[in-house]
Amino acid sequence: MEIHQIVVSASPGDAVTDTAFGLRDVLRRVGPSEIFAHYVHEALEGEVGRLADYAARPGAAAGRNLLVYHASIGEPAVCSFLLERREKLVLLYHNITPAEYFVDVDPAFAALLSDGRVELAALRGRVCLALAVSAYNAADLRALGYSDVRLSPLPVDTGRLPALASDPATVAHLEEHLGGPLVLFVGQILPHKRPDLLLSAYHVLVTYLVPDAYLALVGSCPQPGYRQVLESFRLQLNLHRAWLPGRVSAAALAAWFRAAAVFVTVSEHEGVCVPVLEAMAFDVPVVARACAAIPETLGGAGLLLPPDDDPVLVAEAVAEVLGNDGVRRGLVAAGERRRAGVDPEAARATFLAHLAGVV
Repeated sequence: MEIHQIVVSASPGDAVTDTAFGLRDVLRRVGPSEIFAHYVHEALEGEVGRLADYAARPGAAAGRNLLVYHASIGEPAVCSFLLERREKLVLLYHNITPAEYFVDVDPAFAALLSDGRVELAALRGRVCLALAVSAYNAADLRALGYSDVRLSPLPVDTGRLPALASDPATVAHLEEHLGGPLVLFVGQILPHKRPDLLLSAYHVLVTYLVPDAYLALVGSCPQPGYRQVLESFRLQLNLHRAWLPGRVSAAALAAWFRAAAVFVTVSEHEGVCVPVLEAMAFDVPVVARACAAIPETLGGAGLLLPPDDDPVLVAEAVAEVLGNDGVRRGLVAAGERRRAGVDPEAARATFLAHLAGVV
């Protein structure tokens, strides 16, 4: 038997792809293991196989292998492949973002998200083990009719980024241009993460509370049209110290975290929110809204706001963290305790134990 992972799309820096790579290293301790995807970014050619090539693997013809499917979006070709195969199928659910966030921005992408939930229901009879990376995701699967869902946390290595040296070019940029406290967000720039709300809150912050503050939203923006809308909104508000540097290298990301005075996320939908754990690893205090799996990820270690769509409240919370040393120290200490409980080896062991039960 071989154990292989299936993802819809494999691309550099993608959270699901990174998870699959991390789990592949674990699975190779047991035996042969590869990753197969319907879409493979050119940078990963040779590292990730194409789904069409899976049939040539040993044991595939007889259906003896075990397949682990990372579910995060819909794709009819992948769903058909999984329904037609005879192998035992394990579902690892990363959550599917509600389609309504993308209907006006990218209708085709919204359709894939809608399809994803339909496909999850269709695969229910094929899945021999359903795993969720958070309790929030597990509840979502149960709502789709999965009766027995096990928790398998992501193997998050919070020490990876702090171990890296900062990118010199990013450090030079920050030393030249950063003249006040930096408010940082890290993640893909997508509608459900509400970068528009964060820009509005930052506008309140620099207008009334902390005039010398800066804002950086670090991460890729897959929809060019949406980025143009955000850039237009930023310029309308005259926010020239709000930066959208795009996707950056790991070394550059380490530099951004080291420069940050506070990490803020106002996202409305997260199956897990790894950047808040990364912020804690750099002793950066976290401000977040109590939406989706964010409270679960924070574990009481951040300044958690109600899920209200209120930029003034967000701005006041950020100002409090920036201006109150006691609050800041308390959040940093809480972050240290929280990240001490994040054990990637324990998460990998849990994943393998779940698979052992199936095998």
